[in-house]
Amino acid sequence: MQPQPSESVSSLLMPTKPATKKTIAAKTKAIKPVQKNTAPKKAAPDKGDGLRVLKQVLHLSPSQKKPASDKVEHLVRDYLAKLREVDLTFENGAAVVEKYRSKYPELSNHVRRIVPEERRIEITQNLGDDGDLRLHLFVIRILDDDALYEVTLPGKEEHKTVKSSEWLSLLHDTLARLIARIIYARETSKA
Repeated sequence: MQPQPSESVSSLLMPTKPATKKTIAAKTKAIKPVQKNTAPKKAAPDKGDGLRVLKQVLHLSPSQKKPASDKVEHLVRDYLAKLREVDLTFENGAAVVEKYRSKYPELSNHVRRIVPEERRIEITQNLGDDGDLRLHLFVIRILDDDALYEVTLPGKEEHKTVKSSEWLSLLHDTLARLIARIIYARETSKA
């Protein structure tokens, strides 16, 4: 193409239509806002709304409240449970003594008394005249609203108050030591 007299050189270099400016945004992908799965948030409760919020959480309304339990009845159940635990603990202890007394008849020489009315088990360690000096006492006392599990060990004048599980454990330990001596005496007498 040859330039015509009315056209200038600059017009040849430039297109006749004004060029549309390409924007950067046209080249990039359109970013859509991410849709969030948001549940409607509850407004933070005021300090005075604590009871209302608690009822909402517990799904309670004033008409759904349980009637208040009778405090006396609740205490009665607690005390009965303690008394039943005392009886069960003593029965378990006495049953263990009787079981091993029948298995090892020599143990009868060491068991002085089992007194259910007093919840008392007396066991001597030795068979001599000073049997009282080597006496194990296992007693459960009920005082007002509490049960005391007492153990008096040989040579001690004062009793030791323990938990029910320890009371049984100490009784088992005493019986085990006596039974071990009985078995040992049987074995040495045969030799």
